[in-house]
Amino acid sequence: SWHTPVYGADGKGSAAVHSFDILADYGMRLASGARLAVKAAYGRESAKRPDSPAMGVFDRSVDKVDISVAVSREGTLAYDARLWWAYTGGSSETPGAVLAALSPKENNFGFDGRLSRQLGEKGLFSLGLGADFLHNDAPYFDRGSMVEHNNMQGIISLNPAFGFTWRGFALRLGVKAQLGIATPGGKLHVAPDVSLDTHLGRRVQFYATFGGGQSFNTARRMLGEWSFAPLYAAVQPLYTPVDARAGLRFGSFGGLTADIYAGYASTHHAARPAVVTVPVLGGSMPQENLLSAFNLSGWYAGLRFAFEGNGPVEGHIEGRCMASGVWSGFADDSDGAKAVIDAAVNARVDSRLRVGVDYLLRACRSYRELGVDGAWHLRDMGNISSPGISAAYAVSTDLSVLLRVDNLLCRRYELYPGVASRRLQGLLAATLRF
Repeated sequence: SWHTPVYGADGKGSAAVHSFDILADYGMRLASGARLAVKAAYGRESAKRPDSPAMGVFDRSVDKVDISVAVSREGTLAYDARLWWAYTGGSSETPGAVLAALSPKENNFGFDGRLSRQLGEKGLFSLGLGADFLHNDAPYFDRGSMVEHNNMQGIISLNPAFGFTWRGFALRLGVKAQLGIATPGGKLHVAPDVSLDTHLGRRVQFYATFGGGQSFNTARRMLGEWSFAPLYAAVQPLYTPVDARAGLRFGSFGGLTADIYAGYASTHHAARPAVVTVPVLGGSMPQENLLSAFNLSGWYAGLRFAFEGNGPVEGHIEGRCMASGVWSGFADDSDGAKAVIDAAVNARVDSRLRVGVDYLLRACRSYRELGVDGAWHLRDMGNISSPGISAAYAVSTDLSVLLRVDNLLCRRYELYPGVASRRLQGLLAATLRF
């Protein structure tokens, strides 16, 4: 819990995000040589935002349940298959005056698998098959209006691919064909699944990927990006016609490598935090937090240096520049940052203790606002400049503890529209294996 300025009013209120998660993971080797893995998890997360004339009240608790069973086997004829079920639902939220309070529940279940066959010493053929089903009783939100949709939807995927490797040259040629069942448009999407990795010299490597595909914008995905994501409205399935990336890697020079890369992506129905503005006497007022779908595209480029030697110290520094606008951006860049710097150094003090320092800069962040003119506008969210420290200690072979502290500069930044961040942020965790 932390204090935050109240959006649209003077003074401060309290925002809070509390979460509890428990995970059980069991694995065993079967007599046939295959490996069985069973996972079950339960989590509960509550989020509260202070009441304000601009945003209203937000107070919600969400339950999360995950169960999966997977089996895999390696060899000349290899396979892996997984069945899963994920539930997300909870108490109703009070989103303000514009939309009625709802408490939708979501069930996401399906299976995926892949069969691979070695073709001599250099070739590999694989065939992937998957089915992803989603039941969500929340309507879509589209430009300030609720749009009803089929509560039960599905995506069937088929992914054949051929791989070839020879003397430092690796090529994968495949396609991903996906058929939407009761999804908007309900049509067949075909995306490439191509990768190339080759050495241009002793210490120069070229790599490229060309992919895409369709997936659901599940409530779980929304919560992972935004704890205050309003779940009373769903977002259409995410579709990426193309996601291309290419780069050069230089090294290793005594453990030091350097990467320079660039890419382009086009995404339909990317969920983004947004605010609806309504007219009031003498002006306008932001009235509603929501998630809305945008068709985005853009270029990005980056440079990364990494050091991984045989000694106790390793680290990296990476900088990226990205397109950002109302209709430009990327599916995994939810705050619209135009520039990112990510750096970390970790050191092994002894066989049990590891310490680290890191730094994150996300510059020129923004969110979208639907104005009274019916058009989308970008609103500045400022920068995130957060140094951090961490320490991990192995108490025994089965028990380890982790401590990390972020935002050491104690600077507030706009975490979500209308919600300021905490100053000093800490995490204490323990892992027990048995």
